Amino acid sequence: MAAACYSPAAPFGVPCSDSKECPTGQECDLVDNVCTLPTDVFAWRDDTAAEFSAEGAYLDEVTVEAAGFVGPAAYFTGGLRLSGIDSHAIASSGTTFEDVVGQPLTGFAVIHGSAVDYGAGVPLGLGLSSSNDITVIVEGEIELDAAGVWELELTANDLGFVDLAPPGTNDFVRVVSDDDARSSGTFTVTTPGWHKIRGAFADANQDMSYELRFDSPVVPGGFRSIPSDKLRARVGDLEGLVVDGFEEAFLLAHRGSVVSSDSLADQSFGSNPFGIAVGTGTYTLRRAGQVLIDVEGDYSFRIDSRGGHRAWIDGVEVANVFTVSSEVTVTAPIRLVPGWHDLVVDLNKSGGTAGSRLALTVDSGPALVGQSFPADRMRPVIGRGARWVGDSSSTTLAVPDLGTATRNISFDLPASFAAFRIDAAFEIDHPLLPTMQVVLDPPVGSNLTLAAFGSLTGTGTRFQAAIPPVSDAGSSWNFQVSDNTTDVMTGSLLLAAVTMVGDGGVAPFPTSYRYVSAVRELGEVVAFDVMSWGLRQSSATATATMRIRTCAAAAACESEPWTEVALGTAPSVEPRRFAQYMAELTTNGDVPTALDFVELGYSAYVP
Repeated sequence: MAAACYSPAAPFGVPCSDSKECPTGQECDLVDNVCTLPTDVFAWRDDTAAEFSAEGAYLDEVTVEAAGFVGPAAYFTGGLRLSGIDSHAIASSGTTFEDVVGQPLTGFAVIHGSAVDYGAGVPLGLGLSSSNDITVIVEGEIELDAAGVWELELTANDLGFVDLAPPGTNDFVRVVSDDDARSSGTFTVTTPGWHKIRGAFADANQDMSYELRFDSPVVPGGFRSIPSDKLRARVGDLEGLVVDGFEEAFLLAHRGSVVSSDSLADQSFGSNPFGIAVGTGTYTLRRAGQVLIDVEGDYSFRIDSRGGHRAWIDGVEVANVFTVSSEVTVTAPIRLVPGWHDLVVDLNKSGGTAGSRLALTVDSGPALVGQSFPADRMRPVIGRGARWVGDSSSTTLAVPDLGTATRNISFDLPASFAAFRIDAAFEIDHPLLPTMQVVLDPPVGSNLTLAAFGSLTGTGTRFQAAIPPVSDAGSSWNFQVSDNTTDVMTGSLLLAAVTMVGDGGVAPFPTSYRYVSAVRELGEVVAFDVMSWGLRQSSATATATMRIRTCAAAAACESEPWTEVALGTAPSVEPRRFAQYMAELTTNGDVPTALDFVELGYSAYVP
C-alpha cells in the first residue's frame, strides 16, 4: 500500500505504508504499525534548591538546602527562637502576630528554656541598639503530650502575647496576653504532640523580660517551668553557631547565648566576647551547631587557642586539653561524608591576660585545607552528643557565726541525659577563711568536702572548683557552707554553680518526614522509564519510600491516588501529561538523612 494523501492535514493513527512511511511530521510506530508524532526520551530531574522548592512543593516538614538537597526540618532543641524589632510593635492585647512580624527584623537569637530577663540592658544578640521602645518575637514548638485543657501562664514586661496552633496546622489562636501581671489562658488539646507557638513581647522603658510556664491536665502541681524536652524551634534557615558564654572557667555560671556567623578561622576575644557579660579574666565560650561538608574524605582539624580547649565532631571527642594554658591540637583524621555534621568547641580561660583566642581550621582533607567553615556552612542545630545542663546562683547567702547555710542549685534534666563530666564551683567570703568549710551534697552518692575546716588560708574571697564523679549526676545539688568558730565574724557564699556535660535530650531532627514535589508538566507522555533517587548521610536505620501520581490536568493531581515505586524501576502508573512525586524518609533523629536528587525517565511525543 502506498502512502495516502490528506488535506488539509494528516490525522494520527492511520496505518503505515508498506514501506513504513508516514505523512510529514509523523513516524511509524513499528509495534502498532500506525503513524504517530515522533517520540524522544526525556528526564525529569530535581537536583537544585530551586527545583526542589518550586512553587507548589510541600515544604512544611523539610529544609531545602542551598547546596541542592532536601533534609528534615532542623531544630534548636531545649529552647525557643527570638528575633528583634527596633520599635514598640505591640499596640494592645489585640495586636496580631502578623502585625508584629511585618516589621523589619534586626537579628536572630535563641534562648535555652522559655524565659529570658534582659533587665534594663539591650537584648543580647538581636542586633538592637536600644533597650527601650523595642520588640522581641518568640517562635518555636511546645510538646503538649496529653489531651485535655492546658493552661499557659505568661509574664511579659512590658506587654506580650502567646498564640498556639494544633500539630500539623497553622491554625493559630490567641491563648494569653499579659502586661506584666502574670496572666493565664487555656488551650484544649485534642491531638497530643508538638504545637507551634508564636508571640512577642515589647518594652517601652526600664526592664524587659519574658517567662512562659504551663499547667498540664494530667500532672498535678499547678504552673511550672516548661522542661527542655518539651521545647524546640526551627532554625534551618539561620547561619552561624550557638555561642554560650559562661562567667567562670569549665562552663560554670552561664550568662547568655547568641547565634554568631563569625568565622572560626582566627578569633581574638577581649572584654565580654560576643556581647555576653562574661568579663575579661575567667570565662568559657562554647560554640555549638552543625557544619556542612561538600566533599567526602578524611578530615583533620587544627585547633589553636590561648586558653585550653576541647572539641567533639558528631559526638566523638577529638580534642581535650581543657586547661588554663595556650594549647594546640591537630586531630586524628575522621571520615566525613557530604552533609551536615555536629561540631562543639569549648574555649576555656582562667585569669592571666585580658584576651583569649581560638582558631579552628582544616589541617588536612579533600577540601577547605587551611580554611575554616564560611557562614553559609554553619547552622545553630546542636546534636545530642555533647550538650550541657546546669545552673548557678550569685545571690549572696549569709553564713552565720558558728552555723551553716545551704544553697540549693536545681535545674532541668532531660530524661535521657547521661553525664560524662561534672564541674562544680563555689566562691565564699570571710574575714578568717580557715574557719570555713564547704560541703557539696549531690543528688546521689556521698557528700563531697570541697574545702575542709583549716584547708583555706587568708582572708577575703576564695573561688574553688571541683570535678564530682559522674555517678553523682542529677538535677538538685546543695552547697553547705559552715563556720566552726565563735569570733563574731560572719561570712558569705557568693557563688554556687554546677554544670554537667553529656549526651541526651530531644533529637534535633524528626524521625520521619515527608517532601512532596510541585506538579510537573511532562508533555504527551508515552511511557515511563526508570525512576531513581539518591540520599545523603543515609544511616543504617534510614529508609526512603517514593510514590508518584499522574493526572491529565495539574489541578486534578491532588485527588489522584499515590503509587509506590521501587528504586530503579519504572512506575506502574498511567502515562499522563502531569506528574508529582512524594518522598517519605525515616531517620534516627540524629543524622539528617536527606534526599539528594530525584530523576524520572520517560518517553513523550515531540510536538
